[in-house]
This record gives sequence, C-alpha cells and structure tokens, in this order.
Amino acid sequence: MVMKIFFTLLLICAPIWLSAQDYCIEGEAPGMDGMMIYLKEYKKAPIDSATVVDGKFRLQNKLLEVKPMIISVGRTLQHILLDENPIYITCTTVSRKAGDKVIPSVLLSVKGDADQHLLQRMNQVLQKEMLVMLALSLSGEEKDKATKETLNASFIQAKEESKQLYDSIVNHNKDSYVSALVIHEHLSKERSIEELEMLYLQLSDRVKNAAPGQKLQQALVSMRTTGIGQTASDFTLQTPDGKELTLSSLRGKAVLLDFWASWCGPCIREIPGVKRVYEKYHDKGFEILSVSLDNKKENWTQAIEKHQLPWLHVCSLKGWQCPVAKLYNVSGVPMMLLIDAEGKIVANQLRGEKMLDEAVGKICK
Repeated sequence: MVMKIFFTLLLICAPIWLSAQDYCIEGEAPGMDGMMIYLKEYKKAPIDSATVVDGKFRLQNKLLEVKPMIISVGRTLQHILLDENPIYITCTTVSRKAGDKVIPSVLLSVKGDADQHLLQRMNQVLQKEMLVMLALSLSGEEKDKATKETLNASFIQAKEESKQLYDSIVNHNKDSYVSALVIHEHLSKERSIEELEMLYLQLSDRVKNAAPGQKLQQALVSMRTTGIGQTASDFTLQTPDGKELTLSSLRGKAVLLDFWASWCGPCIREIPGVKRVYEKYHDKGFEILSVSLDNKKENWTQAIEKHQLPWLHVCSLKGWQCPVAKLYNVSGVPMMLLIDAEGKIVANQLRGEKMLDEAVGKICK
C-alpha cells in the first residue's frame, strides 16, 4: 500500500523547483583587498566570483539549483550548501611554519541557516571515516597485527559515529536539504528501498520540490532496479572467448557484479583489494562477474591478462552504451554491487577492500 501511494505521488506531483530567488553570500576579509573569492563545484570552473574591497565581498546571483558548493580563497576551500538563505563567511589570515619558511594561509568560517551547520557536521564525520579508510588502505602487509587491529577498531567507531549522525539528521530535520543529501548519498548504500522511500515521504514539500529532493526521488525510482533487497536483473553477455554467460547461471553463489573498464584508473586501483577478497572467499561460494565498459576487445582482454584477473568477465564492446550498464543505471565506474545466493542485491556502491570484505563476509561464512 505504501508503495502504491509513493509512486502515485511521483506521478501526480512531479515537483519542479521554481526558483525566482537569489543566493547571497557576504563576507569579511580584513587586509585582503584585491583577493578573489570564487564559488564553484568540486573540480569544476567557478560559476561566480567577487573581489575583496575594503575588507568585504558579496556574491549574489540567481539560484538555479540548491546543492553543495565550494568557496575558494587562494588555496583554501570551504564547503557550503548553496540555497536561498543568506550565508556569511569570515576570512582570517594565519601563518604556519614549514621548515624555515613562514607560509600565510586563509581560514574560513561559515555562518548561515541550520543546513550550513548540518553540512559541516556531515562533512566532519565523513572526513574522519575517509581518513581511517585511507590509513587502512596504505597499511599494507608490513603493518603489525596490533596496528591493523587498532585501525580496524577506529574504522568501526568512525562508521558508527557516521551512522548515528546520519540517523539524527534525517529523523530530526524533515525540512532540511541536508537530510535529502544524507538519504541519497549515504543511507542509500545500506538501507532497504522501502525504508528510503518512507524517509523521502517524511521530508517537507520545500525539500521535495528543490533539487536535492528531486534527485533523491529520481534515485529511488532507479533503485527499484538496483536497490538493496531487490532481485538482480538478469542479463546475458559474451565472455572473452565468445561464449555467452548469463547472470542467473551463477545462482547459488554470492556474486560481486563489478562494472569497470581498462581505461578507468580508480578501477585499476581497486584490483589488489578485490583480489584479496576473492582469494579469501572464493572457496566459500564467492564469485566475481566483471562487466567491462570497453569498446575495443583488445583493450579489454589485454587488461584482464595484464592485471591477472582470475574471475569471470563479460563485455558488450559498446562502451557506455552497454545494455547491462543501462539496465543497472551505471553512471560511473567502478561500480560494484553484491548479490546473494538467492539472487537478491545485499550491498551496493561498494568501494575499498574493507567495505567489500565486510559485505562478502556476512554472506560467505
């Protein structure tokens, strides 16, 4: 019944973000006259800029979309949520020593509505979790057992802190754009589609009608194919030797469905960790089916041989037009999801050896 209501709302409401509003970012930057302040997305060109005059600056323009953005001052970056509410930024010049040199830098502090505070808290716990994951990935085999146990304990603690914060944000901030971001970008990795849809329905109309709510809505429709608890859609593709392989033929095994490509740097960096997990659980009923988004067979097969990938491989040789990539709504690689012996998706958006090992370990004992 809940699902009928949910999809009826999607069809009737089809929300549109009608933004006749401006964003407004004001700030103080004492002693920084002439310095440029930039507003941009991560790794993209600035969409707006201002020059500091008399220690002050102002950025104001039409708000086309509510979304996380970055304020850039020199080499200093500060995450903000660009929305319809005023944002105030204070820039402070500080000096730090690097050997015999004193290097000036800028500290940025942000004041605004509750969403600015929630975004900063979210980024803090996420940064802590990512730093622990980085330490684990760099630890290698040379680290002693005690060090690895300490890092593992730190990772578990960081994950728990993240979980508690995410739950607190979505349960106590129904009129928050950040709540929609948390559901979309974080809870969607581990919660069932039914729970995610209930959380979406609890959001205010203001949030649903803005970009974060719209993108969450679209993701939920897509997740009906790839969400946790859903039956993995069947498909058939060719192996390197030209034979056909069907996903359902692997029923009875836990299967990591791995979308990758020979030209994908992040995919290649995942390989050592994936290999270790494969070796650890393969005899316990774990299999990997890698779907390549290559469009040249030679590149695909040479990469398999070069990196010595001993598991199953298929490819349509159609690049991003691969029908299986479209079936599973693949918008970037690597993308990995885990399917249990009954063909149900039990984990998605898997990245890193630690996350993969934990997910596989739960169903291959």
